[in-house]
Amino acid sequence: MALTKFQKNRKIFGEFFGHLVIGALMAVALFVFGGFLHILVDFAGEYFKNDFFVLGLKLLENVLFLSDIVFIAWWTIYSTYKAGKELIK
Repeated sequence: MALTKFQKNRKIFGEFFGHLVIGALMAVALFVFGGFLHILVDFAGEYFKNDFFVLGLKLLENVLFLSDIVFIAWWTIYSTYKAGKELIK
């Protein structure tokens, strides 16, 4: 049975919305991990007097935060491109 144009578009928008929701959930998970890492950095700064260790954790925290932003931007652009490509077909 062939899908009508409305059913096809509804399916595409559903997949697009689902893709965005999954991407947002993955971004939230990375932000939560980054938050725990931030707490660890604060803890390590108070109890360990090794500045190199604390600097490494801060660098890891910043890299994780920036990569999360890049990831969610790429995921959104990719999802939009994929849905647009399917709608044009």
